[in-house]
Formats: sequence, C-alpha cells, structure tokens
Amino acid sequence: MNALSGQVGDALPLRIGVCGASGRMGQALLKAIDKQSQWMLAAAWVSPDDPVLQTATGINGVYYSRIGDNQGTDDFRLDVVVDFSSPQALEALLAELQKHRVPLVIGTTGLSAEGKKALQTAAETIPVLWAPNFSLTVWLLQDFLNRLARIHAGRWQARIRETHRAGKKDAPSGTALALAEALVTGHTQDNMKPDPATLEQIAPLAFRLGPVALESFRRGQVAGVHEVEWRGPGERLQICHTADSPELFAHGALQAAAWLAQQRPGSYSLDNYLQTISIDDA
Repeated sequence: MNALSGQVGDALPLRIGVCGASGRMGQALLKAIDKQSQWMLAAAWVSPDDPVLQTATGINGVYYSRIGDNQGTDDFRLDVVVDFSSPQALEALLAELQKHRVPLVIGTTGLSAEGKKALQTAAETIPVLWAPNFSLTVWLLQDFLNRLARIHAGRWQARIRETHRAGKKDAPSGTALALAEALVTGHTQDNMKPDPATLEQIAPLAFRLGPVALESFRRGQVAGVHEVEWRGPGERLQICHTADSPELFAHGALQAAAWLAQQRPGSYSLDNYLQTISIDDA
C-alpha cells in the first residue's frame, strides 16, 4: 500500500486526486466523483497561476491546490490520481506520484516524445495508464479499424476528420492519432506503433500518418467528433463518433482508475483494463 493510500478493495471509498481540476475534463471528473459513493475527492490540483487556487471545490471540503499540496490536513491520502491537465505539468506530477507510490491514470494529450518516455520510466515505480480517449465505443472502433486494414492488406485509403472545442490546443487530437495508428498497424501487419516522426504536417491543421490523411477543426464548444472515411476496391465506409459531453470520458477514466489502483507498477493501456471486464460491467 502506498504511503498516501487508504485501503483499496474494502468498504472505504476510493480516494481520488484530480490534476487539471479546473479544466473542462477536470470539472467533469469532480462532478462524476461527487455523484458516486464509492469515490471520494481527496485532492484537486491546478497550476500555480490558476485563479481558482485556494478556493473551495464545494466537494468533501477540498480546496483547489498546487500539485502535492496537502492542504494542511493530517489525513491526506490518495489511492490514485487522474490527470487531464497539460504536458507542462507532467514533470512535477510524476515526481510527486513516484515519491509517494500513487498510481496515475492520464488522459492528457499532446505529449512529446520526452513526455512519453517519462511515463515509461515512472511505470517502473508506479502503475501508469495512458489513453487518448476513455470511451468504450472508441476503443471498439480502434479494434475494428485495425482488423479492417489487416483484411484488405493495403488496398485502401482513409481520411480522419476531428472537430473539438476552439480552446483545444493539440492537433490532431490524441483520439484521431490512435484511430490512424490502428489503421497503419493493420496496414503494416505490425503490432508496433509507428514512430511519432512519421506524422507529417502538410498544412496548419492537416496531417498524414502513412496512408491515412488527418484533418483538424476547432469550433465552439464541441466535446469531440471523429469521422472516419475508408475507401477500398469498389466500396466505401463512413463512421462518425460524437461525444455529447465530457462526462462520457470522466466516467470511463474513473472506472479505469478504480482498476489501476489495485495493479502492480507497470505501463498499462485501456486494452489491459477492458480485457478484464465484461460488456455488462462497462
């Protein structure tokens, strides 16, 4: 059991820290935690210059604080942290969690190669699960696209269009990249992900990953729309996934966090978690 941890697997609620708590996903996580008796908000971390710093979340007496602040309480413990902040917060976050052996579920996208390497290093000490999207439907879509590409053995073309809110900084989205990688790995018959350097930017919001073209759009308050157009010999397939609310991803991330809190140190994917549950559990 980690030094900051309560007991996991008994009647006590899971004590969860949220990093990036004032953001769109952070607020969705706080609301989801507050609705479930098996979860308890134990920390709400924000950047040092965030206007909400040291103000009340309104949940469980927790105040917005900086990474690692214990808010002056004697019983501050964490069973797991869920991070939807920014790549800039990753170094301080990993240092804190490794220090106290706290598992990490991370949905932050736009990570550099160095950031991804830091996650791998941290996984030697703590359980780490990174995913660009916590929707079960999107996970199933990735699996389908990979199988589709394998069956047609390179005789196809594909385009992925993704639309998100105007404030989303990274492009293409992590989900769009994951969908493209599913196609590319099926195309190459190789289970290894393509080198990030193979992503080519051909216009401000247009990219190419191997045989897959990607386009990004930033509009209004769109939670997330991903459109896949696949063309094979004599046929065409179009699939669109629309996220109506960030609560969809918050629920998935928290379910994964409850599972990760019971795992040994290591690097985990959403595949690892979903393979342990039935569709009825999701």
